[in-house]
Amino acid sequence: MEETAPIDEDLTPPVAVIEPIMEEIPVETQEETKETFHNVHVNFSTNAVSVDFAVAATGQTNKMVAANGKLQLMSGKFYMIPVNCDPEIDSDNFANVKIYSDVAQLFDVRYVKNGIACVMPLRHNITLSHDQRLCVLF
Repeated sequence: MEETAPIDEDLTPPVAVIEPIMEEIPVETQEETKETFHNVHVNFSTNAVSVDFAVAATGQTNKMVAANGKLQLMSGKFYMIPVNCDPEIDSDNFANVKIYSDVAQLFDVRYVKNGIACVMPLRHNITLSHDQRLCVLF
């Protein structure tokens, strides 16, 4: 008979002990300001205001005129509507773009940037008037 090599009693692999690193993570605190929201209103301040639009299906761009403080919108197009908020306001810096229920079934506001709101009507023949509220950023 052949002799076998002696069996090593301790065959368990070495286990590394990982201790959690206690690191303080700085918590950003947002200072409470008096005005934490911004109302966005249509700004057709003169008799004729040029408004850019793009057809959603083709990407074709063109211009139209808002006359006497009113503009008729057709669905399937993105309209770049001038608004009366600070040009520094960017909707990407806000958590929510709230569209109130009285107009929520009429149009959608995609973004607000550089004094322009990108509005997409959800149905035909929507009328936007001067100083009409589009949305609230908060």
